[in-house]
Amino acid sequence: MAEAAARADRHRPLLAAADFAAAFVDSGEAVLARLGTDWSVAAVIIDTTLLTANLLERLRRPGSPRLIVLVDDADADAAGLALDANLADFVASDVADGDYIAAIDRALDDAPTALAVADISDRSAAALGALSTEVERIAAALATLAQGERRVAAGGALPVTAVQVRAIIKTRRLRERFFPAELFSDPAWDMLLDLIAARLENKQVSVSSLCIAAAVPTTTGLRWIRTLCDSGVFIRHLDPKDARRAFITLADAAAQSMLDYLASLRGEGPVI
Repeated sequence: MAEAAARADRHRPLLAAADFAAAFVDSGEAVLARLGTDWSVAAVIIDTTLLTANLLERLRRPGSPRLIVLVDDADADAAGLALDANLADFVASDVADGDYIAAIDRALDDAPTALAVADISDRSAAALGALSTEVERIAAALATLAQGERRVAAGGALPVTAVQVRAIIKTRRLRERFFPAELFSDPAWDMLLDLIAARLENKQVSVSSLCIAAAVPTTTGLRWIRTLCDSGVFIRHLDPKDARRAFITLADAAAQSMLDYLASLRGEGPVI
């Protein structure tokens, strides 16, 4: 809570200098109370630590203010609870001032915007627009995969095992010993592999674990998860034992497509 207050203090002069009319409150319930009386609120910017179930329920309603969630690496699970709210973006809690204001500008834009998967801190506004278009294309392609329309027939191939999938993942991570990690950044594929391995192992995968598997910054991982959930490739489940955690699974059609694809490559050499 103290860190959230410190960030709010840092943002006060920043928002004032950008001519944003902003009100600061110290809890999720206080935000909820404000929304109950003030219909002029266009965006809610909140630390992950202040998110509450009641506030998220309110921000899922049609016409809700846009939501920007400030995320620390340790808070990915809690941030994942906001995936189905009227989410504008996930932003790193230590985001640069200019990128912070740019994120708010995008949230307040009346035109529909696609969620970019690159880090705000290392992309210009023009690059973000191009990446948004690319994400739309990838999401559409993955949605087709999830519907089974591009399934690769496995024929009589032997079943794929979790050990084999984990070996593929290990090989992918091994590349980073010899080349810069960003050279091979492919978070969607890394997530698909991790989820199909977990499915074969009968294990559940939390949002934070999936962000780690993607081998990208937390905010980037969260954006990918949100995009893939929206496209129907991933399915989000709340943890019945912990209200501040969500699990991610592959949709059945996407899982079968992954199994068919991996099985069809047996005997074709290593899959990286």
